[in-house]
This record gives sequence, structure tokens and C-alpha cells, in this order.
Amino acid sequence: MTISSAVKGCGWHYTTVERNAQDATIMELTGDAITNPDLRSFFFQGENESDCETWTKALLSDRHQALRDVRVAYKQVCDSFPLQLSHCSRLIDEAEAETKLKEKEIYYRTTAGATAFQRYRCVFGGEWERRR
Repeated sequence: MTISSAVKGCGWHYTTVERNAQDATIMELTGDAITNPDLRSFFFQGENESDCETWTKALLSDRHQALRDVRVAYKQVCDSFPLQLSHCSRLIDEAEAETKLKEKEIYYRTTAGATAFQRYRCVFGGEWERRR
């Protein structure tokens, strides 16, 4: 297995790339003991010291780029939050206004029905009582 195919499976959660003091062609990817204590270390051996140096720089650069991408995405979410909040607030206000309108409509219809029933009783009161 080459370094490139092995490293691609590790992801950017690994925060440290260390080089072996006895053999400069050996690299160790380790997780941060505080943020990722459950990550195990991975060891890779390059074909030469230059190969390992290139991979070390690439891994650190990729991690830096991934963190920048996450930061940019987070900033976009934070920047769009007031707009989303405003939109949700407007939707709530519209729903409340519609609810009040429907409540008034129900009140007027109920009142109109009760008024019509009272008029009917006044006009046909005696007849109404006898038929019940």
C-alpha cells in the first residue's frame, strides 16, 4: 500500500504528523489527546526522506485547508442566521395574523348564528316551544 492510498483513509482529524528520529522515512499520524483521545496512531513509511517530507507538508496543508473550509462554512451560517431568523419571525407574524383573522371570522359567524336564532325565537317563539 502506498502512502497516498493509506493516508486518504485517515481523514483530517489527525492533528500531528511526527517523523521517526531513527528512520526519517517513517511518519506517524496521531490524534490530539484532548480533542480526539480515541484515535489510534497510523504509521507510514515513504520511499525516501524527500517523499516523507512532501507528504508531511501535504498533510499539514490539507488539514489547514480543511479547517479553513469549515471556518468559512461556519461564517456563512452565522452571517445568514439573522436573515433566517427574520424570515422565520415574518412567517410567525403572518401565521398569527391569519389565526386572529380566522378567530374573528368564527366569532362573527357564531354571533350571527346566535342572533338569527334569537330572532327566530322571537318571531316563532310560541310555535317553537310547542313543537319541542
